[in-house]
Amino acid sequence: MKDIQKKKKIVIVGAGPAGLLLAHYLARRPHYDILIIERRDDPLTQAPKDTRSFPIALDFRGRNALNQVGLFDGGNENNMESKGVYLGNICFHKKNGKELVIPKNPKNFSIDRNQITMTLIQRLQKADSIDMNPSTLLQAIKFSTSMKKIDLDNNQITVVKINDRKEQEGSEYLISFDYLIAADGARSKIREILTTQNKVQCRQVDDTKDYRTIFLSNNINDESLLDKYALHGWMISDGSTLIAAPIHEDCLTGAYIFDNGADPFVNLRTADEVLEFFDKLQPNIRHLISQEEALALLNRPTSTGVSVRCNKLHVDNKVVLIGDAAHAVSASLGQGCNSALQDVQIFGSLLDKYNDDWSKALPLYTTQRLPDAHAINELSAYAVATTKWMKAEWFLRTTLKARLPLWLSKLILRPMPRDLLDDKDANYSYSYIAEQTKWWLDRVKMSEAE
Repeated sequence: MKDIQKKKKIVIVGAGPAGLLLAHYLARRPHYDILIIERRDDPLTQAPKDTRSFPIALDFRGRNALNQVGLFDGGNENNMESKGVYLGNICFHKKNGKELVIPKNPKNFSIDRNQITMTLIQRLQKADSIDMNPSTLLQAIKFSTSMKKIDLDNNQITVVKINDRKEQEGSEYLISFDYLIAADGARSKIREILTTQNKVQCRQVDDTKDYRTIFLSNNINDESLLDKYALHGWMISDGSTLIAAPIHEDCLTGAYIFDNGADPFVNLRTADEVLEFFDKLQPNIRHLISQEEALALLNRPTSTGVSVRCNKLHVDNKVVLIGDAAHAVSASLGQGCNSALQDVQIFGSLLDKYNDDWSKALPLYTTQRLPDAHAINELSAYAVATTKWMKAEWFLRTTLKARLPLWLSKLILRPMPRDLLDDKDANYSYSYIAEQTKWWLDRVKMSEAE
């Protein structure tokens, strides 16, 4: 008998990792009409040098969510695992050239963020590769399309096509939906509108640090200068920090981080001035930066991170917030993308449990996920020491844990947030980790308040 069940129209706003992964999950389900809207250009049409972004450290949470729909391992060269690097060490560089190396166990997987999105897009474009349900329609992604308004009474959004990179806008038009997915990032337009309409209460706080993305060359005269399989960090005497991870064996990408309003590049004009700045700051960084990258760094925008905490993750049983739109966090623990992908996996499991009854799945998604959303916000804000003495204690505890036998370290050292986050066998929830490491989080808060 012909299946005539009415399709439900799903509109996903945001073609980042979380929104695209949710499209993969939904494409396998019956009776959906899925449309994705993305403000940015299609990364598959851009030159490779223009698609580099920043590294994402995928731990077991993110990898499990991806692999639930066959997107991470399995030996397939088109999956994520073939496009990144496993990190076995954390390497801290000192100004005198010496290094402190701490083994990383378990290893995290480092991959460029745009590699994640491009892989997800490529797989979506090959319907046969995602085991798509024959009763579901997956429409083409509408790139360069910005959302302007939401009309919840009539289940419509107003969007506009961006005509060029100067963001000159074309005419507005309406798109109808049955369910609307807010996957549009830390500065979500959907969340902003819902907050203005008093549909949801959210607290948005800018970080106290700004940053510029930076790319480091790790192959000079066919010689590798840094460990190809380590996360690298430089803590600089002026309070700034450089953190970088390999996205492939010859290139590291990361961020140069500094206090709000203290952008050191504002008054620099040439590539030579940039190189001289790093040479004075920490000479062992200078030789990792090419003339081309030094000039590009000057033209790159300064960014400020943001943390977000909402009182619920769904609205009117027709809108759901996932990823950074729901709970943006500091990048300090590398859990932003992992928690976003886990959102998708949890929401997908609820759709399974309640046979695609969104009226049941959405409230339970808020009930189940909101405590963890608040906990990862707390962990990301306070798990990483920022004062001199707390940093020294963190180094001591981390070094002891790496050097001592496991049974002894567990006996004499209370677990740090990172210890429990990395325990893939226990797979602790974020709320449990925050509760068990409150002793450390509270001390970091107190040290910052002094």
